[in-house]
Amino acid sequence: MKKIAAIFLIFCIYSCKTTYKTNILFDDAQKPERPDYSKNVNWAALPWKKDFADLVPDSSLQDLQEQCSIDVFYIHPTTFTEKSSTDWNASTNDSIINYLTDYWPIRHQASIFNNIGKIYAPRYRQAHIKSYFHLEEEGSKAILFAYEDVKSAFEYYLKNYNQNRPFIIASHSQGTTHASFLIRDFIDNSNLKDQLIAAYLVGMSVNKSTFKNIKPCEHEIDIGCFLSWQTYAENILPNDSFNDYRDSAFVINPITWKTDETFSNLEDHQGILMPNFKKIYRNSVQAKINRKKNILWIKKPKTSLLHIKKIKNYHIGDYNLFWFNIRENAKNRTEKYFEEYGL
Repeated sequence: MKKIAAIFLIFCIYSCKTTYKTNILFDDAQKPERPDYSKNVNWAALPWKKDFADLVPDSSLQDLQEQCSIDVFYIHPTTFTEKSSTDWNASTNDSIINYLTDYWPIRHQASIFNNIGKIYAPRYRQAHIKSYFHLEEEGSKAILFAYEDVKSAFEYYLKNYNQNRPFIIASHSQGTTHASFLIRDFIDNSNLKDQLIAAYLVGMSVNKSTFKNIKPCEHEIDIGCFLSWQTYAENILPNDSFNDYRDSAFVINPITWKTDETFSNLEDHQGILMPNFKKIYRNSVQAKINRKKNILWIKKPKTSLLHIKKIKNYHIGDYNLFWFNIRENAKNRTEKYFEEYGL
């Protein structure tokens, strides 16, 4: 399994160079069985399960889910990437895909929030990565198919687990596509917006006016709002089909939590969490916003690992690069929420 995980990491780093083609129509593709969210097996993380969201990379940190008074609903990115697959959507019973989901995004992203919230992370019939290369064709159908699961999971969570507690929405990449739909359909125009501490919608462009009532978080401890960024090496401008989505996208610097175009200081960077979930490089990243593409630029990280410095698209590291800054920020916003609402 570790070999599979290593291959997946390499794939994610270089996947932007790959073109996906398919001759299989969505309607003709095999449709996996719908997950039943009353069963724990269909959740990658639950507060009472022993799972990868419980992990911490440093002995000074703690998993405090048992005593937390807020929830975190986390939606994982694409881990269905097999080039030879003719399917458009993954089965939630696929052990290899589930392992990749748990070992990478659940361990490296969802765990960020285990000091302040009970983590709920559904498995869902995620769209294959090729879907984003065929949005005008079958890809959109696969993504909307996947969203139906995320929607069902959130409905089950609200009915059975939430109990009117405040919550954070956190997501990455495909997960952010679904999280945006979720906020639009369930939160933006309902009383649930008063329970929303913040939404970390990372790895995909989110338009400033996507939501009517949920505004961008423009300051360090704004609440009831959303944050977003996509990370690239300094002076790299993405050359893909998503430029139209970036034109009015909101982006914030996850080190300073500001929206200016100034590089952050090294001393403000609290640490990169490396892929082995052990090695930490502190004071090693400087970030600034590039307004031409509404993306986040970083200078070459100050690490001893040359391959990290050579990356142009840091999509896979959107959380890891700022792991400790995000963890503290979520805590600060949660404290602000309780102060604001007198809880």
